[in-house]
Amino acid sequence: MYNLYINTTGSNNKGTFKIDYRNKPLFFEEGTKIAFNNMLMYNSINNISANLGNNVIYILVEKYETNGDYDAFLPVKKTGAVADSDGFFETSVPSLKDYPEFEGVYIKEFTTKRIYKIILPDGQYSIDALDEAIALRMIVDIDPNTRLHSIKDDDSRVLMITADPTYGKVKFMFDYYTDNGDLKQKFDIVFPVNNFDINSSIAKFLGVHTMAEKHNLQVIDGGITEQWYSYNKSSAPDTSGLALEKADVNNGITSLNIRIRGGLFNGGYDSLSHESDTLHSFNITASPGYPQDISPNSLVFLDILGVNRPINYLDFRITDQNGREIGEDITEDLSMVITIKEPND
Repeated sequence: MYNLYINTTGSNNKGTFKIDYRNKPLFFEEGTKIAFNNMLMYNSINNISANLGNNVIYILVEKYETNGDYDAFLPVKKTGAVADSDGFFETSVPSLKDYPEFEGVYIKEFTTKRIYKIILPDGQYSIDALDEAIALRMIVDIDPNTRLHSIKDDDSRVLMITADPTYGKVKFMFDYYTDNGDLKQKFDIVFPVNNFDINSSIAKFLGVHTMAEKHNLQVIDGGITEQWYSYNKSSAPDTSGLALEKADVNNGITSLNIRIRGGLFNGGYDSLSHESDTLHSFNITASPGYPQDISPNSLVFLDILGVNRPINYLDFRITDQNGREIGEDITEDLSMVITIKEPND
């Protein structure tokens, strides 16, 4: 009986990686068995990323200033910007102050409203971290009296996303303005109706993927009318700001599978890939950013099928319970021990 020691040091992809044994190939006799022994990893799994397809949020803005115009602190269309495939233009910060400027902030002008498209950097976001990322990019909630680009106190904010632990939901807190004697919200969370999968987007993360009511907005240039799902309209007449559903900050991940591809052994079955290559499954119990030691109470030995031939690589995949590869969304190195039991042990 002996152990194989696995780690991802030097690998850019911590969730999909190969261990190279070409200098000394592995060789398993018939009757050899394999078992997962233990693994140390950090709960540093991106919950918002381009890989997950949930890194884009859209924010609608009304003309809420008393002069009937947009807030002068909002990002503006960058001079010379060219529209992307969705008709959005890159933005720049207004010249009112030395505000931070971020890539991935775009604007689309409609006849009476604006929509900002914010592409978020890959990361493991809490609701508070998401709120801060949005606030820094929308600018209107940056304290103009600080040189450190601090966010204003909550009571002074006009656009805030927070968590309501009582209901397990996100809470959207939008300031109001008066329009012909009517109170209206200055902002809205929106998503395009066409050519967009709302169920796999950040809408699921926020708990607003069941929105049904829509805005009909006319584009300034071209006069085309577009439909956009609206949080404000979908939640009416409820004005609590609570999301429609519970937040899903883990994107549906309840457990992880450690898999070795290539038919090496007869392991746990995955219905998505129809492969029996799962070595071990476990639940994530560590808080975000903290280490987790995964050690089974007893070793479960599986029959090795790849016998009497050299094995040059072990091809590892970390997937969720549905077989979806986590890949580069695992951002910290992991180390693993696998035990090999030979026929005579």
